[in-house]
Amino acid sequence: MERPQVFIKWPLSPVFSCFRIYLNPDWLKTVNARRITNSSLYWYVSDAVAGPYRPIFEDESIVFGSDRVGMYGINFLPVGEGLDELIAYGWYHRLHTLGVSSALRARWTEPEDIRLFLG
Repeated sequence: MERPQVFIKWPLSPVFSCFRIYLNPDWLKTVNARRITNSSLYWYVSDAVAGPYRPIFEDESIVFGSDRVGMYGINFLPVGEGLDELIAYGWYHRLHTLGVSSALRARWTEPEDIRLFLG
């Protein structure tokens, strides 16, 4: 787990990154491994700091859209008050540059739904 951010808007919700090479190959067999890239963000929840933790999405192991943005270690910067809309920023690891763009936004639409989108 790298660069975790913990949101306490609902249950304890860490969002974190991990390079694909370091993932457990047995776990990759249990998910849609084609959607797992170095830019994938993982989002787990727990009612207690010590766990147990479970993926927030039953049918998906990553934050929607994160696998396609090409940045690693994505963090979220609130645009306004609260966590309803955020700018995503991170590291373009292949280019060795920081990526910050108002075009890459994250929207928290429901208690259990955060999506990355361009525009």
